[in-house]
Amino acid sequence: MRNPLISALQIIGILLVVLGHALINYEDTPLYRWIYSFHMPLFMALSGALFGYSCRRKGISPSSIPFWGEDGIVRSKVRRLLLPFFVISTITFPIKALLSRYALRPVEMTLTSYLHGLLYPWEGTIVYLWFLPTLFGCFILFVGTTKLLNMVHYPQRVWIIMVMSFCLAIFNPFVGREFLCIGSICQYWFYFCFGYVSMNLFTQPWSVSHSTTTLFLMLAIGASCMYWVSDLAVWKIFIACVGIMMCVCCAQVYNQRGHHFFDFLYGSSFTIYLLSWYPQTFCGQFLPKVVELPLPLYCFLSMFLGVLVPWLVYKGATIYLKDRFPSHYLAIMGI
Repeated sequence: MRNPLISALQIIGILLVVLGHALINYEDTPLYRWIYSFHMPLFMALSGALFGYSCRRKGISPSSIPFWGEDGIVRSKVRRLLLPFFVISTITFPIKALLSRYALRPVEMTLTSYLHGLLYPWEGTIVYLWFLPTLFGCFILFVGTTKLLNMVHYPQRVWIIMVMSFCLAIFNPFVGREFLCIGSICQYWFYFCFGYVSMNLFTQPWSVSHSTTTLFLMLAIGASCMYWVSDLAVWKIFIACVGIMMCVCCAQVYNQRGHHFFDFLYGSSFTIYLLSWYPQTFCGQFLPKVVELPLPLYCFLSMFLGVLVPWLVYKGATIYLKDRFPSHYLAIMGI
């Protein structure tokens, strides 16, 4: 059963992701820095909230979920996260290698370069996809830690994990070490845990006055912090949490006021995330080399096509392919 707040948050999140990628030529602007301060922590927190929401509906705890086997967390998340990462990266690698002269991050047509991209996703064929192995690692780390604490009969397991994840984000021992996204897992695990613990914020409706007041407060704090750049990990976490809460408030207001203008995107956010690289790369890197247009127009086209093209793929696949192909084939496209 679809939760309207989670659906709205998924759409808000993916639109921010596509907008952030469209602003690649505006990296020094406050808007770009602001979006990038929270749009991926938002998706990580949303993943944690969805996981908690799913566990609550099924009446299970994370520690009771098996690691291996047909119903294991590893099999489930490999299919959902690592399979699209591997297949899309593999299909795109030779294309990008042949067109490297147009690429922002060129790759060589060698086995070493291909394997390097899989093992170091931040330097991979499609850098956007770093989130997939990172989220996979967060799932495994969270379930594994709950199992470990359950074995020693430690009370208040979730709050212990929150403290552990916060300390790991602050004192990340793997900063800059992106083999299998280890550094990113340490950095983003806190947001996954935050989403799990705060799942009611993401899934339960608020009062109209509460959500509106909080929205204006988060907007005011976020706007005030746009021009204050700091490398302190605590500051980055604070700004990310402000952005996450702002998006939660937006989703609350969207539903409370009965808006429906983004409803057509429901269900397609993961497909948009997986496939938006293709039209956005075309608009941002290839098109400027063959057609001279005003810079804002490239950004608009990148944003527009980055949503439209994957959405059309999603709609076409769900209408014409869903009953004709095994589910693991459609999982490659986020369906």
